[in-house]
Amino acid sequence: MSRAVDPATGAAPSNRTYSSPNVYSAPTPVPATGLVRETLAGKHVCPFCGTHNAGPNEPCPRCTMEDTAATRQATKARIGPWYVLQARNPAAPGMKFSTLLALVGKGQVTPRSVVRGPTTHQLWRFAAHVRGLSREFGICYSCGEAVEKVVPICPHCDRTQEPPADPDALLEPRGNASAMLGGVTGNSHGSATRRAPITPPAQTPAPAAPAAREYEIPKDPPALVTPRLPRGEHSERLRVFNQELSTTRPTGTLARRDNRVSGMDLATAFRNDPDEIDGGGGDFRRVVAVLFLMAVIGGGVYYYLNPSAIGKTTAWFQDRFQQARAKSGATNPDLPVWDNRPPAKIVRHDDAAVETNVGSVVTNSNSNVPKLDQPFVIPSLPAPSTQPVVPEQLAAAREVEAQPAAPDVNKQLETPATQVAEAPKQQEPPKVDDAPPAMSDDLAISLSRKLWTLALDAEGRGDFAEAVRCYEEIKQLPKVAHQGGLDIRLANAKRNRGR
Repeated sequence: MSRAVDPATGAAPSNRTYSSPNVYSAPTPVPATGLVRETLAGKHVCPFCGTHNAGPNEPCPRCTMEDTAATRQATKARIGPWYVLQARNPAAPGMKFSTLLALVGKGQVTPRSVVRGPTTHQLWRFAAHVRGLSREFGICYSCGEAVEKVVPICPHCDRTQEPPADPDALLEPRGNASAMLGGVTGNSHGSATRRAPITPPAQTPAPAAPAAREYEIPKDPPALVTPRLPRGEHSERLRVFNQELSTTRPTGTLARRDNRVSGMDLATAFRNDPDEIDGGGGDFRRVVAVLFLMAVIGGGVYYYLNPSAIGKTTAWFQDRFQQARAKSGATNPDLPVWDNRPPAKIVRHDDAAVETNVGSVVTNSNSNVPKLDQPFVIPSLPAPSTQPVVPEQLAAAREVEAQPAAPDVNKQLETPATQVAEAPKQQEPPKVDDAPPAMSDDLAISLSRKLWTLALDAEGRGDFAEAVRCYEEIKQLPKVAHQGGLDIRLANAKRNRGR
């Protein structure tokens, strides 16, 4: 077998087809309808967000809408050329202009929302830069100044704020928009067709002032009048504003635009100069120092006119100090008891000092005073009991010891002969000391400390009767054992006991 040869060229024919000498056309493939049908079987596309789902019977997991006839009909009734970029559903269908205004009223669309529509030629813009929509937020889409929601033209840049005549048309006619605005829209990004900003009118130079004479007071210079800013696009205004920030402007003047002062200029005028701010807190420190000095002088004058107030104040401070120590002692019993008595002098017990120390030792009534030729021995003192020893109790004990013994009954029953034989014994009268024995200073101080501790504990638990009793017993001891402030605490305890 042999292949057929083209008689003109002598080459074998190919399967390629040429529609013209200069146009090449590939062979048309035959679609595999069965393969496509099997691939799309069991799959469903959400008509609202375009997500692939398993079936139409369940809500879409992305936009949470159900694919039913009612939802499709409701969406078709609201579909329009206005789109709002959503993070959850960026492929959401468009809406009508009335629906967009309703979302603005509910706060779901803000000036920072990204919107596109007929006035933006279906290009994404911020909602604050869209004509017909920016005035709903109270700002102009071109110059960014404040405008009312119902004004048709911005009073600052003379740009119209009205939406298109048919806001639900997909695109706005360019000829109509250009004729209405006098050129391309303010938000157009085309550099070749951009409207040139309005240049401010040239300022007429002020007439030269005549030369001032030496004896004349020069007049105040006229206020600085800043040139009117160009009324152009928002980007042009931002550029001019940034240039103004880099230049120094006098703080004493305010830039007025149609007899209006901007908020930034007003805030700059009211801002304090850092050089004029005095050291913070100086006045407050001066006031505190003056008040302290007045208090010191007033206190000195008061104590000078009332000398008795010094003692009362001192007693009050001592009382508070003692109460604080009492509470501290009740909380911490291991702390030592406060003792304000003078330190005792050490006396050596030699032959020369025996006579001076005889009275300072507690002895029994039957004990004799040691003689000078005998060595001095300090008798052992009994351990002090918890109850204080009162001189009246010692005297009563001696009287009981001095009473005669009771007569023996057995001796009374004896025979008279026995009674006669025995000679009667004369009883010696009891020896009664003229004065109770002197108490040593150490014993008195020890008793005073214990009574003082008992009194403070009684005051701490509110038993002022017991405190008064302990203070009165301390008063009966020698004066060397009295604690400081005893009279004041006794008076306070009696006053609190009477309540």
